[in-house]
Amino acid sequence: MKRLAAAGAKVMSRPAPLIGAMRALTAQHGSLVAIEAYAEHRAILESADAQRMDRRVVRRAMGGRVSGHDVIELQRGREDLIAALGDELKGALLVLPATPMTAPPIDALERDDELFRATNLRAIHYTFLGNLFRMCGLALPSGEDAAGLPTGVQFLAPEGNDDRLLSIGLSIEVALSG
Repeated sequence: MKRLAAAGAKVMSRPAPLIGAMRALTAQHGSLVAIEAYAEHRAILESADAQRMDRRVVRRAMGGRVSGHDVIELQRGREDLIAALGDELKGALLVLPATPMTAPPIDALERDDELFRATNLRAIHYTFLGNLFRMCGLALPSGEDAAGLPTGVQFLAPEGNDDRLLSIGLSIEVALSG
């Protein structure tokens, strides 16, 4: 972001309370992804065939068994928050890390389902926010961490701004290549 600011981009850093509001909404009413997965695959998930599926996937999808009230509250609340974030951005992009971590060793994750769940949620932390807010996104490499593992940054824009975001992405590429 410092390099983009030096190249003339207007960069502001500020809290984003709507992100916390979206997290609170899903904590209260359930995961939209799990709700949709359960609805779409209910017959398989509730059959003996579920035994042939990855146990972690089944467990997450079964978390989608929620009340109709929760589904409606989640949908309405999400739409309100999507509109509020669009109003707050006023044409600006939301810039977040692509992920808050670099790739973890896989062995421990294969042995411990709870560690896998927590690590998976952490890995998708920022990209999932883009999905919840129905945003289009562009991820770019941003460097390396202290261990030499690659890092990335994502630029998010409200839905329907794909062409604009890609155009800005080309300008970012030019600005950062010099």
